[in-house]
Amino acid sequence: MTMLSVTPDRPPPLELIEDLAHRVTTALVSARRHHDAVACPSVLATILAVVAHDLRNPLSAVLIRCAMMLRESPEELDEPRRQHVQAIKTAGVRMQGLTNDLLDAAAIDVGQLRLLTGPCRWPRSSPTRSSCSSQSP
Repeated sequence: MTMLSVTPDRPPPLELIEDLAHRVTTALVSARRHHDAVACPSVLATILAVVAHDLRNPLSAVLIRCAMMLRESPEELDEPRRQHVQAIKTAGVRMQGLTNDLLDAAAIDVGQLRLLTGPCRWPRSSPTRSSCSSQSP
């Protein structure tokens, strides 16, 4: 770095002023980009959370109605329709899992995911339980 003495009768060279202006502009643009990059995950997390919550309510209504229809007697709901309702329910449960995954991803992005630790019970018929027990050393 070159040291210059600047006095009113001896202004700094124009190229020095232009170089400093360029460096300041570059630093400001870089700082702005960094700020935007840091803010971006929280904005995306907020959008994910809003979308997931907006999907959750109508999806819950569909799943509740499917459960109600599946409880109906065979006279009220014939077998082909029962199979259709069951397919809708299965797809809805899968969508519910995806919605919960979106909410978890949003919570992770903003550092708000809470993990609960402790013993858990696996249903005897759980595919996860059987695959975990088959992989033990």
